[in-house]
Amino acid sequence: MIIFLRKLSKIDKFTLVIVGCLIAIGTIAVYEATFQTKLHGIHVNNIVLFGVFCIPMLLLATIDYNLLVGKLSYVIYGLGILLLLLVMFKGENINGAVRWLSIGSFQLQPSEMMKIATVLLAAHLLQKRGGEQLRLLYDIVPFALVFLLPTVIIMKQPDLGTALVFIAVMLSMLWMGNVKALYMVICLSVIAIAVGTICWLYFADYELLAKLVKPHQMSRIQTFLDPTSDPDKSWHV
Repeated sequence: MIIFLRKLSKIDKFTLVIVGCLIAIGTIAVYEATFQTKLHGIHVNNIVLFGVFCIPMLLLATIDYNLLVGKLSYVIYGLGILLLLLVMFKGENINGAVRWLSIGSFQLQPSEMMKIATVLLAAHLLQKRGGEQLRLLYDIVPFALVFLLPTVIIMKQPDLGTALVFIAVMLSMLWMGNVKALYMVICLSVIAIAVGTICWLYFADYELLAKLVKPHQMSRIQTFLDPTSDPDKSWHV
């Protein structure tokens, strides 16, 4: 217990302040977005979950992260993939999406846990280069596969929003891992063209875009480009 308290006292206080601020900002944002709607009150979940997970968060913070970024990262990643696959067969269907595993009254969303598992394995792969520039076949391709595997599975749930988070994190870590600037410019150009095409189709040929994307995805696009079009759905913006 004494050892645990000593480790706990060494936790970066500034990081805890940042976490607290993010929780506060997120809670206020959810409150304002759902005020006077049928979803009013769900901001309380933010506070409750933060309180519940504070203890495991602090416990995890006392563990040497090198253990998690080492070979153990393969095990954590593998378990995450198994949970994602389990969702495909045993997941609970809510509003047409199968993203959750029901454990009693508790609903677990493996894709959220998979974000951490993927980052740990990706960090393990990057540290092998020791800051040297990443090679296309030996470094970038296996690194990308680590992210694309869960992304493809999550897309089938379907959960485009979470899948896009994986892509964003992958690009960020590649940049920090010392990828060639040319590769990054190419990736960002492809993304910019894709986003630009979607925005152009929305205004120029709405019917064609509706055939290319799913109804819930179209709803997200619509409320992003025109938040006032449907206040009950634009809270996600």
